[in-house]
Amino acid sequence: MDDIRDNQDDIDPIARAIRVLADLAGTPPDADGSDPTLDELRDGIDMLDQAILELLNKRVDYATIIGRIKKATGEPVYVPRREADVLDNVRLSNRGPLEPDAVKRLFERIIDETRSLERKKYQDVGRSGKGANAVRTPDNEKTEKAGRKPDGGETPQ
Repeated sequence: MDDIRDNQDDIDPIARAIRVLADLAGTPPDADGSDPTLDELRDGIDMLDQAILELLNKRVDYATIIGRIKKATGEPVYVPRREADVLDNVRLSNRGPLEPDAVKRLFERIIDETRSLERKKYQDVGRSGKGANAVRTPDNEKTEKAGRKPDGGETPQ
């Protein structure tokens, strides 16, 4: 796994993430017949986590641009059909071992956090969570029923 770390400081973060993912995905940890140590496996997971984080942040970069376009065109933050399409796409692309419902839950969370950032940045939502372009979403309804605002703060009782 040490060769994966070689020369990574001189490439951009996304290229580095893709390289790490490709290197680790191509070879199972025990491909040479030896049992990897716990530390080696944990190092691999740490590297994967960093690669996933880079890719998640790149995804947010794209969503931020989309948010800017939505604001300019007056489109809502929450578009149910698009979210359903994203969830269908990732479930159909899943080759396991994650169960389809687990993939759906993970991406729902990613979408929710991205939408929250988009709303904060481009939709003129004030501290109350209501603005000119505020949109009720299933997440708003769930969190408000639980006594929380979509941003995690407490709702007045």
